[in-house]
Amino acid sequence: MNKSVLIYSDFNDVVEESVTLLEKSGYIVFSAGNFNGAIDLITSADYEYFLVDDTVDATTLKYLISESRRCQPDAAVITFNAVESILTRFRHSKA
Repeated sequence: MNKSVLIYSDFNDVVEESVTLLEKSGYIVFSAGNFNGAIDLITSADYEYFLVDDTVDATTLKYLISESRRCQPDAAVITFNAVESILTRFRHSKA
Protein backbone atom coordinates (compact mmCIF):
# COMPACT_ATOMS: atom_id res chain seq x y z
CA MET A 1 0.00 0.00 0.00
CA ASN A 2 1.29 3.46 -0.82
CA LYS A 3 1.17 6.65 1.22
CA SER A 4 -2.23 7.66 -0.12
CA VAL A 5 -5.30 9.30 1.32
CA LEU A 6 -8.91 9.65 0.26
CA ILE A 7 -10.60 12.66 1.83
CA TYR A 8 -14.25 13.65 1.85
CA SER A 9 -16.05 16.73 3.11
CA ASP A 10 -19.19 18.54 2.06
CA PHE A 11 -17.20 21.78 2.21
CA ASN A 12 -14.88 22.56 -0.70
CA ASP A 13 -12.68 24.85 1.41
CA VAL A 14 -12.05 22.00 3.88
CA VAL A 15 -11.20 19.66 1.00
CA GLU A 16 -8.83 22.17 -0.61
CA GLU A 17 -7.06 23.02 2.65
CA SER A 18 -6.72 19.33 3.54
CA VAL A 19 -5.33 18.43 0.13
CA THR A 20 -2.72 21.18 0.41
CA LEU A 21 -1.65 20.06 3.90
CA LEU A 22 -1.44 16.39 2.97
CA GLU A 23 0.41 16.93 -0.31
CA LYS A 24 2.97 19.11 1.48
CA SER A 25 3.42 16.23 3.93
CA GLY A 26 4.18 13.82 1.09
CA TYR A 27 0.83 12.06 0.69
CA ILE A 28 -0.87 11.16 -2.58
CA VAL A 29 -4.37 12.61 -2.18
CA PHE A 30 -7.70 11.71 -3.75
CA SER A 31 -10.46 14.11 -2.79
CA ALA A 32 -14.20 14.44 -3.14
CA GLY A 33 -16.49 17.32 -2.34
CA ASN A 34 -19.71 15.45 -3.04
CA PHE A 35 -21.21 12.07 -2.22
CA ASN A 36 -21.09 10.58 -5.73
CA GLY A 37 -17.47 11.60 -6.14
CA ALA A 38 -16.63 9.95 -2.83
CA ILE A 39 -18.34 6.70 -3.85
CA ASP A 40 -16.52 6.69 -7.20
CA LEU A 41 -13.16 7.10 -5.46
CA ILE A 42 -13.93 4.57 -2.74
CA THR A 43 -14.61 1.94 -5.39
CA SER A 44 -11.74 2.83 -7.74
CA ALA A 45 -8.82 4.34 -5.80
CA ASP A 46 -6.11 2.54 -3.82
CA TYR A 47 -5.73 4.36 -0.49
CA GLU A 48 -4.26 3.73 2.94
CA TYR A 49 -6.42 6.25 4.81
CA PHE A 50 -10.00 7.40 4.36
CA LEU A 51 -10.54 10.77 6.03
CA VAL A 52 -14.06 12.02 6.56
CA ASP A 53 -15.07 15.41 7.92
CA ASP A 54 -17.13 14.71 11.05
CA THR A 55 -19.72 17.29 9.99
CA VAL A 56 -20.97 14.79 7.39
CA ASP A 57 -24.44 13.60 8.41
CA ALA A 58 -24.53 10.33 10.35
CA THR A 59 -26.37 8.27 7.72
CA THR A 60 -24.00 9.34 4.95
CA LEU A 61 -20.99 8.81 7.20
CA LYS A 62 -22.08 5.28 8.09
CA TYR A 63 -22.64 4.39 4.43
CA LEU A 64 -19.30 5.82 3.28
CA ILE A 65 -17.44 3.97 6.03
CA SER A 66 -19.15 0.67 5.22
CA GLU A 67 -18.33 1.06 1.52
CA SER A 68 -14.72 1.92 2.32
CA ARG A 69 -14.39 -1.15 4.53
CA ARG A 70 -15.97 -3.30 1.83
CA CYS A 71 -13.67 -2.01 -0.94
CA GLN A 72 -10.48 -1.35 1.07
CA PRO A 73 -10.71 -3.46 4.25
CA ASP A 74 -7.17 -2.58 5.37
CA ALA A 75 -7.58 1.20 5.00
CA ALA A 76 -7.82 3.17 8.23
CA VAL A 77 -10.99 5.26 8.49
CA ILE A 78 -10.44 8.52 10.36
CA THR A 79 -12.92 11.28 11.09
CA PHE A 80 -11.63 14.77 11.70
CA ASN A 81 -13.11 18.01 12.99
CA ALA A 82 -10.39 20.40 11.88
CA VAL A 83 -7.84 20.32 9.10
CA GLU A 84 -5.12 21.05 11.64
CA SER A 85 -5.90 17.78 13.45
CA ILE A 86 -5.40 15.47 10.46
CA LEU A 87 -1.70 14.71 10.90
CA THR A 88 -2.18 14.17 14.66
CA ARG A 89 -4.97 11.70 13.93
CA PHE A 90 -2.65 9.85 11.53
CA ARG A 91 -0.04 9.46 14.28
CA HIS A 92 -2.69 8.12 16.69
CA SER A 93 -4.07 5.67 14.12
CA LYS A 94 -0.62 4.13 13.66
CA ALA A 95 -0.03 3.67 17.41
